[in-house]
Amino acid sequence: MPVDTKLIFGLRTSEDVTLTVTGQPGARAPDLLIKTSGQAKDTVIAYDNGAWTAALTAGEHVVRVEASGDSWFQGEVKFTLSSASTIVIYDTAASPQPMAWLATTGAVNDAKNPWPPPVAAEPLSNQAWLSGTLQALNKELSVSRTFPDLPSSPRKTAR
Repeated sequence: MPVDTKLIFGLRTSEDVTLTVTGQPGARAPDLLIKTSGQAKDTVIAYDNGAWTAALTAGEHVVRVEASGDSWFQGEVKFTLSSASTIVIYDTAASPQPMAWLATTGAVNDAKNPWPPPVAAEPLSNQAWLSGTLQALNKELSVSRTFPDLPSSPRKTAR
């Protein structure tokens, strides 16, 4: 079933990091979901004091904010990491394979595309878990939702 997604990206860290995600959700803020390599269940982070904040161990993670129905919100979503980490996207409209770059910050401000725009991205190496997980989640992204901040404008992606 398609999932309305506000933000999604993969993350590869070589050390423990703190992830902070900010945005302006309404009264019914969605949770931040973190899928971690080697863990069966997602970690669920509630919106608190203007942000979603998570302590992540070194390794591979997929971060996403799914905002269906009345939990959808307008505007930009930003993320900050306490140390430089590899950001990974699998936006098939941009590239047929996962792309990666090193960063401490990123943002998504396109209601039709939940992937952060790449910055000097290169193909991801040693990618089995991240690639497979991002591919599976990419297939679940909603492609027909009319977003409140873009009336009458369904997402136009090649998914």
